[in-house]
Amino acid sequence: MCPHLICILANHDSYVDFHNRILAEIDRHLPISKVCSIDEVACQLMDNENSVERAAAIAQEIKQGIAKRIGSCITCSIGIAPNCYLAKIATDMQKPDGLTFIRSPETRSFRAGFSET
Repeated sequence: MCPHLICILANHDSYVDFHNRILAEIDRHLPISKVCSIDEVACQLMDNENSVERAAAIAQEIKQGIAKRIGSCITCSIGIAPNCYLAKIATDMQKPDGLTFIRSPETRSFRAGFSET
């Protein structure tokens, strides 16, 4: 059915190696609050880091660090919001290489059924 299909066996050790390298890179910029899965982590900004400008700068530093130290083919989407749940939603809004903010005033519309912000 698929004569040009090439099957490649999974390499768990390689996935774990990349995961650990990415965690180390993120940790260079922000402490990791929680490792949610092999491809998802949560971090918390400090009071002096939570302006849009500073948070965006940190996010770009993380993205650049991953590209430089892990590989340019590895991208990440970053969501920044008042809590982890909204940050996860923000991350999913712009894949595969996004940076999305959900700020406090916008959360009211999210509670009302994800209307436009």
